[in-house]
Amino acid sequence: MPLFQLLLCLITLGFGLLRLHYWVTRRNFIRQNDCQETPSLTGGAHFFGLDIVYLLFKWSKNGLEKLPLDKQFAFLGSTFKMQRSFRLIICTMDPRNIQSIFSLDAVSFGNHPLRHFAFSPLVGDGVMTMDGASHERARALIRPIFSRTHIENEAVYNVHVQKLIDLLPKDGSTIDLQPLFERLDLDSSTEFIFGESVASLDAADSLFVPHKFPTAFNIAQKGMGVRLRMLQFDFLHRDKMFWESCRTIRQFVKESVQRALLRRRKRVSPAEKSYVLVDNLIEATPDLGEIQDTLMNVFLPGHDTIGILLSNIFFHLARNRDVWHKLRQEVLGLTKITKSSLGRLEYIHHVINETLRLNPPVSNMTRIALKDTTLPTGGGPKGNSPVFVPQGTILNSSFQDLHRLRDIYGDDTEKWRPSRWEDLQLSNLAWKFLPFSGGPHVCPAKSLALNRVAFTVAKIVRAVDRIENRDPVQEYVPAYKLVTASQNGVKVALYKTAP
Repeated sequence: MPLFQLLLCLITLGFGLLRLHYWVTRRNFIRQNDCQETPSLTGGAHFFGLDIVYLLFKWSKNGLEKLPLDKQFAFLGSTFKMQRSFRLIICTMDPRNIQSIFSLDAVSFGNHPLRHFAFSPLVGDGVMTMDGASHERARALIRPIFSRTHIENEAVYNVHVQKLIDLLPKDGSTIDLQPLFERLDLDSSTEFIFGESVASLDAADSLFVPHKFPTAFNIAQKGMGVRLRMLQFDFLHRDKMFWESCRTIRQFVKESVQRALLRRRKRVSPAEKSYVLVDNLIEATPDLGEIQDTLMNVFLPGHDTIGILLSNIFFHLARNRDVWHKLRQEVLGLTKITKSSLGRLEYIHHVINETLRLNPPVSNMTRIALKDTTLPTGGGPKGNSPVFVPQGTILNSSFQDLHRLRDIYGDDTEKWRPSRWEDLQLSNLAWKFLPFSGGPHVCPAKSLALNRVAFTVAKIVRAVDRIENRDPVQEYVPAYKLVTASQNGVKVALYKTAP
């Protein structure tokens, strides 16, 4: 036998033996963990994800654009699988599975293979794109900063809130609050994170933003969404505007770090504290590249969250007059609106929690299996057996559907009803209420976000006597991006009686 043929046979034999060993090892793993099959969206007849394409076509012919995720859970149970683009996807809304993914077995699930290609041109390496020791290092860098009470400067944030209130028409004319809340979030977050506000609320025209950063960020964000959805075909993504926008933003961040270094040199007292995140980071690490990446890893997930939550709150307040009156009476009872005084109120936090329950800005979160592992439940005829999760599987955890569990929240889970929180205790809702995720990946800015939302809601409710819905569409129509917002905005009328 010629040498070339012998080598080819040996290579083929070796590859076959490796595959056999892998198959036997995996089968033993499945048996040892008593794993059983979980339901499939198309009954298990997968062909490179073409079954999903066929199903979408079938729904379209029947006048249905899609089968919403909540309907899929209703048909298949709290955990099911599908195949798309050669990739296995497991969807779950089961609290036990979500706890396993984000806490108990968090080391088996990660972000890097799923997000790094899509996000790194903008955010680099950090808590959003890294796993393992690199993730722990990035998280340790920001954890003490967000735990310091001096990081929140109420007076500075109030300046932005007051600018927004001054832009609100209070004569009953129709206005969409969503773009204004987005600008409030943009102005306050850029000042808090980078030390320089883009000042979008200073514009006389409510649709004009006189800064290159917002436009570049929106383009970059859309590009990241495209790259994320392309999964293993993401290398085909070509978008000149995406790369130009990433460079524009990274240059802004680099200049912000340089200005922070200059402020540090001019500081009178070394012990003088700053509420600006970049100022704190340069005290924590000398690595300028790490500082820039950290700033963007904080800005990207936090930029839209407060604006969307505020929009959703006022979306529901405009449709629930009794809640508005009760909330307004509670706020008017305060002598002064501060973090401390708001902490003593109950109903405003019921309103916030109910909005986070029904319309969480982060409605679902994905992870990828870094190795063969299991989920504790969802397999077998009764759906209570462990499920085998092969390496490379994408796990889609639906917080939105988790928040609609009837045995926890009652039979009217589709209704926005803040009073349900009079009988609910956050301490009893571990892994059943996750608007800010949980476990090692819980949002470090959770307290900051909740404080700012309560402060803004209280200020506006005090400044306005009445709110009316001006949107002919009554129901909440979600728009799914990297975050989930109202597709129709928040079209309302505001009234203020002259003193």
